[in-house]
Amino acid sequence: MKILGFEVNHYGVFADQFVPLSPGVCILTGLNNAGKTSLLRALFSLSSSPELPYVHPGNKSRINLIYSLEPKDLELMKPPNYASFLTGHPHEFARVKFHFVNPRFDGIDVVSADGKIANWIRQIGAQMQRVQFDSAGVMKGGQPIGAMPNNIQDINRHVPGIEKFAEIIYVPARREGADSAQATANNTLPVNGNNIASYLSTLQLNETDNYEALNAIFCANFPYLRRVNAQVVGSNVEVRVTYKDSGKAVPLSACGSGVAQLLILLTCIMQSAEDAIIAIDEPHSFLHPAAEKAFVHFLQRYPKKTILLATHSAIMINSVAPDRVLYISPSGSGTEQWLKSNKNRSGRTPAHKF
Repeated sequence: MKILGFEVNHYGVFADQFVPLSPGVCILTGLNNAGKTSLLRALFSLSSSPELPYVHPGNKSRINLIYSLEPKDLELMKPPNYASFLTGHPHEFARVKFHFVNPRFDGIDVVSADGKIANWIRQIGAQMQRVQFDSAGVMKGGQPIGAMPNNIQDINRHVPGIEKFAEIIYVPARREGADSAQATANNTLPVNGNNIASYLSTLQLNETDNYEALNAIFCANFPYLRRVNAQVVGSNVEVRVTYKDSGKAVPLSACGSGVAQLLILLTCIMQSAEDAIIAIDEPHSFLHPAAEKAFVHFLQRYPKKTILLATHSAIMINSVAPDRVLYISPSGSGTEQWLKSNKNRSGRTPAHKF
């Protein structure tokens, strides 16, 4: 099973919206208040105990994680009559939906090419149970397979054959580059910049090669800078940037806003897992147009990461292929609509296609 994307229902401004996921740089764009940020937060909620901050009053908000279903997956599915349920359908169109409802995991459905839905795993009491059928295909009960999971990583342990759902990182639009902090070990990525000083200090001490690689990329974007260091001063650690010409080291807070922003973004990208899913809100903030373009080119050096950028930047939008840009509007666009509009000439929708 390969990840196709995720879908939200009755969430934020959306009745129904599908967002494809595939490795590489993907851009979400649209008018202000179109729902770009809420989609990034919905995706991030799958990696923790899901929380749905934007819900429709009176409706059940749902996040569906959509996987493709391949022929080799059928033998993993029990009971065996799922094979007959999907017989005669192109497997590229068959899908598996993982449901999260207000806000916990709710179950898994199998969806045929023509939209027929069959339950596979459902919540029954406090248990996750595999649905069972009689010889006529009528549901007759469930086989307990474990306690209800809190997030997608828990599901990975219970459901055979699904592609490992990677680490999800959400980098919010409000990023503050605090250049001083208490000198303590810190391995938490500085997604909002508050812990950039302690994180860089820990990285500099424990992962020298990675720290030097970060330094090289950072200074390549600012040719007038020689180095960035995390220096211990008394009981604190401070981030200081050294200028080439003068040799003067100044606090990060004394530099332009774009310098701190890019340092935070580069750190999150370079230090995340190889196959991480990274959702970045407004990465263009405070960046010069040349720096915006250079940042997208930098991201393209990580083809195994899935990187979602929510941005208005024409520079960033024009730095990727047109089929890597998704225009978001409150009217939404569901999974079925996306699948129909993304068929190739053979009439199939490859699982890897964005």
